[in-house]
Amino acid sequence: MLVRTLKGSLFRLLPPSLLRNRLGGSRVKSPSPSRSMMTLPNIAVWNIRGINRPDKVLCCKSLVTSFNLDMLCILENRIHLSSLQDPFFESTHTIFNSECSYNNFALSSSVRIWVKWNSNKLHFQPSIITPQLIRV
Repeated sequence: MLVRTLKGSLFRLLPPSLLRNRLGGSRVKSPSPSRSMMTLPNIAVWNIRGINRPDKVLCCKSLVTSFNLDMLCILENRIHLSSLQDPFFESTHTIFNSECSYNNFALSSSVRIWVKWNSNKLHFQPSIITPQLIRV
């Protein structure tokens, strides 16, 4: 089983009999079952063309519901920055009930990235937004 630590690194959880301290060879205690483990969010990435069409938005909503997603990253969409300023467009393209989003529409004309998430479950602040990536 893989477990994500609080700092984000992954390690494989082994039985206590196999866990050894490298220096002294003594046993390392396994995490207590009573301690709460951080759960990872459900995230999907979709290289979708045609997100302007209402049926594609319904597909995204269905995907979120079917897989209980917390975040959806929509890649290579054809949405322009001016569309996001239209209240009708914004209301028809909401995927989550309580939604926040970031995008790189002002930086890129072809490789557009739109990250949307459920703000009731996640807090997300990008450290870098470029024409090629949005990084946490």
